[in-house]
Amino acid sequence: MNCDCLETVMDRVKGHVLERLPKHDSESLQINWENRSLRLDTGKFHVPLGISIQYRRLKNDDEPCRNVTKESTSIAMSFCPFCGKSTKAEEGK
Repeated sequence: MNCDCLETVMDRVKGHVLERLPKHDSESLQINWENRSLRLDTGKFHVPLGISIQYRRLKNDDEPCRNVTKESTSIAMSFCPFCGKSTKAEEGK
């Protein structure tokens, strides 16, 4: 993204979580964005919006299969959800 909102928001989340945690081993604590990806055109990290999909396939006799099929996909945002700046690389950089 063309902003530092991901870092700013994560710092606020870490502070919020640390205030409420019981006694713990501080070296074991890990707080990170899920689905974080590095964009090669900007060299910055993004967090795409994840979508989970699950359903039961049908057998040839139209009876549902026993197991649930789970899939996922994600959508890359065009604008930062926190400040509204464009996520596209700026021209000339």
